[in-house]
Amino acid sequence: MSNRSAEDRVTDMLFQQLKQHKPQFVLAILPEKSSELYSPFKRICETVIGIVTQCIVPPKKLNEQYLTNVALKISLKWGGYNTVLAQEEKKMLPKVSAKPTVIFGLDVSHGSPGDAIVLHQ
Repeated sequence: MSNRSAEDRVTDMLFQQLKQHKPQFVLAILPEKSSELYSPFKRICETVIGIVTQCIVPPKKLNEQYLTNVALKISLKWGGYNTVLAQEEKKMLPKVSAKPTVIFGLDVSHGSPGDAIVLHQ
């Protein structure tokens, strides 16, 4: 194995591939959740190069819920809307509908039932 850092390896690989291809989106399939490749990959792609990315670790059991969650994340990163208030669509919220408005909320993404992974450091 190389003595070079994961960040150096990721940087070289990304810039080598980007000379030939100019993707707008990269789906990265990582070998494990605690992969040392994740942080440099995300930082370089999204802040240095400007490519939208989604990293996944294949689950032990692939199911519809997992694929739906990944698709929703990708949709948001491309500017899509995963949820629209019915009242907003009908312009029934005057203060929100009259001016550009940002509504902040919180959602927690949960894994599939029984998919409990604990990372030990």
